[in-house]
Amino acid sequence: MAYATHEQETICLYDYDANQWTIYSRVRKHITKLRRQFGEPIWVETEPDKNGQSRIVAARWVVPGNAVSFTKGRRKGNEQ
Repeated sequence: MAYATHEQETICLYDYDANQWTIYSRVRKHITKLRRQFGEPIWVETEPDKNGQSRIVAARWVVPGNAVSFTKGRRKGNEQ
C-alpha cells in the first residue's frame, strides 16, 4: 500500500561542506522525474503492485551541489 496523501513529501537537503544535495521523495510523480534527471536512486523502498511486480514508493538521491538551482520563475497570470 502506497503512502497516504498526507504522508507524501519530497525533501531536499543541502550539505554546504560536501556541496551536495540529498533528495528524498515519497511522491510518485517526483520519483519519476528524479529518476529521469538523476538516474537510479541510492536507496529505495518498494512494495508489490496489483500484479505482484515491485514498484518504488520512496527513494533517495545524492547529487552534486550544482545539480539543483533556484531561478526566478514566471508566475501564472503575472505578465510583466
